[in-house]
Amino acid sequence: MTTSVLDKLDAFGTQVSSVHLPLIASFKAMLEEHARVKAGSGYVPYHFVGRELLEFVIDLIDEILGSATGEPLKDATLAVCGGAQFGKTVLVLNLMAYLLGVRFMNAAYYLPDKDLIDAVVDGKLRPDVIEQIPWFAPLIQVGRTVNKLGKTVNRKGAMLCTDGKRTALGYVLALNKPATTVSADVVIVDERDDIKEKFAKYVGGRLAASNLRLEISIGTMRIHGAGQNKQFNDGTQHVGILTCPHCGHKQNPEENFPRIIRLAMDNRPAVTDPQLTFEGDFKRPGETLGTPHSPDNLYYFGCVECGAKLDRSAIKPEPKFPERAKQRLWSIRISQLGIGAMDLSQVVKRWNNAIRDPESMIVFRCDVLAMPANTSQQLTPQIIERANDAGVELTLTAAPEGASRFGGLDMGDRCWFTARQILSPTRKEMVWLEQIALGSVIGRVPALFRTLGLSALFIDSRPDANTSRTLCMILNGLVDFEFPKLNDPEKAYISFGNGLSWDGPNGKWRGLKAAVVEFTKSDGGLQQRLRVTDDGLMFPVIQANRDQTIQRFVNELLTADEGIVDVIDGKLRTEPLLRTPLNAVGAPAIVKTFEDHLIVGSQKVKDAQGEEHFIDQVENHLLLSGGYGALAEKVAEVTIVTPVVVKSFTETALRSSRAGERGRVLI
Repeated sequence: MTTSVLDKLDAFGTQVSSVHLPLIASFKAMLEEHARVKAGSGYVPYHFVGRELLEFVIDLIDEILGSATGEPLKDATLAVCGGAQFGKTVLVLNLMAYLLGVRFMNAAYYLPDKDLIDAVVDGKLRPDVIEQIPWFAPLIQVGRTVNKLGKTVNRKGAMLCTDGKRTALGYVLALNKPATTVSADVVIVDERDDIKEKFAKYVGGRLAASNLRLEISIGTMRIHGAGQNKQFNDGTQHVGILTCPHCGHKQNPEENFPRIIRLAMDNRPAVTDPQLTFEGDFKRPGETLGTPHSPDNLYYFGCVECGAKLDRSAIKPEPKFPERAKQRLWSIRISQLGIGAMDLSQVVKRWNNAIRDPESMIVFRCDVLAMPANTSQQLTPQIIERANDAGVELTLTAAPEGASRFGGLDMGDRCWFTARQILSPTRKEMVWLEQIALGSVIGRVPALFRTLGLSALFIDSRPDANTSRTLCMILNGLVDFEFPKLNDPEKAYISFGNGLSWDGPNGKWRGLKAAVVEFTKSDGGLQQRLRVTDDGLMFPVIQANRDQTIQRFVNELLTADEGIVDVIDGKLRTEPLLRTPLNAVGAPAIVKTFEDHLIVGSQKVKDAQGEEHFIDQVENHLLLSGGYGALAEKVAEVTIVTPVVVKSFTETALRSSRAGERGRVLI
């Protein structure tokens, strides 16, 4: 007979045996019948008044756990993406109590860093949950867990829960390193934007031994396309909807901010009441002066179509992608506007502060509207959408007359190919995107090069240097070339045939079809190099700064609205230079992947020295590939080579003429 943990803890066991455990049918029932929340200096029973959208989240959790049916929905993910102060922490901690003390499931709650563990356990879990549920407190030992030998041991952030027959383990952990050692049925990741993605990827592995495998992420969204926002985008994308009782129009409050907020001029809502503006005052259509904010004003939601008053408590969640529920990928956005308990006067006050301060605006968008905003992120969905053009289609055809094309290739286990065409100094288009398996890249890329009619392709040097070099040599026609043996080839003039030449004294390639790109820490501009291997093979290398390479590509999507001063033929460019395929219904899946990579990869982060660099170790492959293509255009397009007879490798006559001089100034 196995000795239970309780038998080893006599005092603890005596305490447990005297407790009457109630029958609790669901997580929702536990919240309504047993949980309590802070209200002023005391506590009141948990309720959903003013937080109606949370009721949907709780019902969904019960559905996933199989509370009513006894049949859990395995391998589900749930992302609860909200503004600040919408009750997420008390919800999560009460969920931990339900999982441990009612369902006796193992659960792990991950926070961004260790400093938060004590704050959550001692500042919230103990006073707000354990001490508020009389039957739960005797079951739980905080700071205790069971090791692999079945012995109880001390561990910070651990919780041991037992009724003498069943035992469950809970953990509050910091995810500042790969998640290991613990196993759980449910994992909860809090504030995912503050956790490195490479660590977050380990969380799923903690569920491997479970029959449920539920992963919940909860927190604010601060970065487009990454972290918590990626969890939202990958799911059903439920948002709160208010349906007008007068005209039937459906509207989401945060997507219709600020005009959804109205000022009751006579302290009684009327369809003629003025709307909140982007300037922070309240105006009717056609008015030049508006009514300023005052704490004494009466604010309410008004239908953006007819002006009728909307009942904030009638908000209902609706999914933008309901089909993802079949995949058990749920997500919901809960803004402060969707929480009726939030005072609209406070929202208007914060809005007035935000329009005067860019930093406050970022906080407002994240905390109040629950929509990402980050000054370190250069490309947003709105900027990407602006570059979309219905006339740009991905097509494997030759370039039209008068156009030139260039490509980029980001290497890895999966390789990412992009091709651009230049139609005029003010018009470029992304004409092909493709993901290629590393084992197929040697055969596929040369075929794409020929079919698309590329002038040049620049290739990532890592991680497979041999494959990158081989591709470069194939495209430059160097596979069967007999390379000369020179003491100092980088200082020589060398002709490789087919118009490809190396001008050593000037450090320039002519007639370049392909080159391997090596990133350097130097910001001294581009360096063209002749690389010679140990066995005497020669191939072109372009050394470039990584940040500058990415920024060159990013700037093609930015305009004067973002502070980019790009003068072409004497005129300031006000439209995106690069046009991309329209991401619409029926578009190839690679188009969305392309946009996701651009948004995620355009974020800048600070290094240990406080210097900003484009983020690394994220899904940014098509952004990098596009950067290599832009680099190929810059290096290879500028010179038209006229082949000549070469007398020797050290004496070459090269004639060239400049093409495409545009007189551009980029600041």
